[in-house]
Amino acid sequence: MTSQILPPPQGPEYTPCACSHIEPEHEPNAGDCYSCDCTAYRPAVSSVGQAPATDRTALDRIRAMHQPVEGLGYDSDEDDTPGSYGRIAQVCSTCGTADEYGVRWPCSTVRVIDEELRRLAAAPAAVVSGRAADETQAAEHEWFVETRMLDGRWSKYGASRDTAEDGRELFERDISGSRGVHAFRLVHATTTFAVEAEHEPAPAVGGAQQPQEAGRG
Repeated sequence: MTSQILPPPQGPEYTPCACSHIEPEHEPNAGDCYSCDCTAYRPAVSSVGQAPATDRTALDRIRAMHQPVEGLGYDSDEDDTPGSYGRIAQVCSTCGTADEYGVRWPCSTVRVIDEELRRLAAAPAAVVSGRAADETQAAEHEWFVETRMLDGRWSKYGASRDTAEDGRELFERDISGSRGVHAFRLVHATTTFAVEAEHEPAPAVGGAQQPQEAGRG
């Protein structure tokens, strides 16, 4: 096995494969995975323009593959002559072939990973609006009713409520007040949008037209 040089941690090589392991954990040229039975590196699709984040777990996993073992190689510990061949107390278990052409440990992979891990450990927490990025923020919730307009758009109908119970009561009141002939839905809004309930009116009987506006009771 040839010596592996770890790519820059921010590079595309750190995009996980479908097996969850990154490219340096596979044989060259998108080959077999060293860590599982995956037979080819198949990078997961990432958002356009979004660089893959450094995966600390992946770095630790790769480093664990490069352990110091006793081996044989050039520039041995037994002879100071440059290029001498013989025993080396610590060679990498992954780079080179430890029992024949060992790569002295720590290898370049370990050195690059250790440097990146030190950088991550020393980096301050990102700050957003004066708060640490990893600080849990309480979500704001509101519940409100929407009605469907004649052109098919959903439009907010009345004031918001602070609890799910009040929102449900308002939703049911609006359905009752419009005699069930208008479409309503109860919306729970936080940082995302979710429809929690929806009412579809029964088909009009005898060709009767539906009123254009729903009144509240």
